[in-house]
Amino acid sequence: LVLLAVTAHAATYVVAPTPGPSGAPRILEIAINDRVLHRGGLLLVRVMTSSDVTTVVARTMGHEIAVPQGAPGYFAGQEQLPSGIPFFLLNRSYQVEFVASTADGRSASYTLPVRLER
Repeated sequence: LVLLAVTAHAATYVVAPTPGPSGAPRILEIAINDRVLHRGGLLLVRVMTSSDVTTVVARTMGHEIAVPQGAPGYFAGQEQLPSGIPFFLLNRSYQVEFVASTADGRSASYTLPVRLER
């Protein structure tokens, strides 16, 4: 992923997860350019967290992508989706889990549904 500031205009799919237990790391907001992604298209991601979070990853279907940190509590990036995604993986919804972890191993996660189309 390449570090990128996802502007409010670029992100049409924005969620604010419910906070976890007091003192736990928090995912404050996840913003993605769209709820429906297209093969060969661009994926823009911004994750706002509590300042103690040091890493954020996005996981789905056995794959994991690190979201680069731009500043404490701010993670953002972009990824070009492959254009050669097999037809049987298209026109389906997938659960993408975002995991925010601290240096001492504590973590918080939130799962979003995302649709992949042609």
